[in-house]
Amino acid sequence: VAYSSRAMTLGAEIHGREKVVSWKNHTDQVEVITDKATYYGNKLLICSGAWTSDLLPNLSSLLMPERQVVGWFQPIEPKMYTPENFPVFNLLWKGERYYGFPVYSVPGVKIGRYHHLRQAVNPDTMDREPNQDDELVLREFLNQVFPSVAGSTLSLETCIFTNTPDEHFLLDHYDGLDRIWVASGFSGHGFKFAAVIGEIMANLAGDQDPGYDISLFKAGRFAIG
Repeated sequence: VAYSSRAMTLGAEIHGREKVVSWKNHTDQVEVITDKATYYGNKLLICSGAWTSDLLPNLSSLLMPERQVVGWFQPIEPKMYTPENFPVFNLLWKGERYYGFPVYSVPGVKIGRYHHLRQAVNPDTMDREPNQDDELVLREFLNQVFPSVAGSTLSLETCIFTNTPDEHFLLDHYDGLDRIWVASGFSGHGFKFAAVIGEIMANLAGDQDPGYDISLFKAGRFAIG
C-alpha cells in the first residue's frame, strides 16, 4: 500500500481489479488489452507473479507457481517473542529451511517453511484453504525447536511462490523485444527487494543503466524452449 500510495503521488495511475487479457507488440507502440479497456504505451513491464506464464508463454518452463502456507501461533511466553527480544530468523532444520518473525502488528509469531509441501499449482485452481497437513508441518518444527511458541494456532494463510530453477530472479527483456520487460520468478524472497527491483526496472524501461549488476538475473542463463 505504501508503494502504491507513493507512486500515485508521483503521477502513476493504478487500475485495480482489472485483469490483463493479452498484449501486442507493434512497430511503434505496445498495446495492452484488459477486461475493461485497451491501453497503449511505449514500453511494457510485466510483473504478474504466478500468472506471468499466462502472458509470456515462452517462460512457462522457467516459472513454477508453488503453494505456500504460513501460520501465526500464540506464544506460551509472549514476552519472549516481542521485536525487542526475538529476531527475525531463517533456520535450517532436518534438511528444510524455516523462517519466522516476532509478534508485531498482528497477534502471534509468524512461522513458515520454504517450499512448504512442495506443491506445484495452477494459481487459478489451487486450493487456497489451509488444512491439517499445512498446520502439521509447521507444528512439528515448533514442537521441536520453539516449544514456547507452540500455543494455539491463531491464523493460517495461503500464498504463492513463483520459482525459477535456480531460485534467482528473472529481470530481462522478453524474447528479445526491446519494448517488453519482465520481472518475475522471485522464488519466495522478492518482497524484501521490492524497492530496489522497482528502481532497476524503472531505469531499464527508461533506457537507462539499471544502476546495479543484474547479469545474474538474465533469462539467458537458462536454455529456454
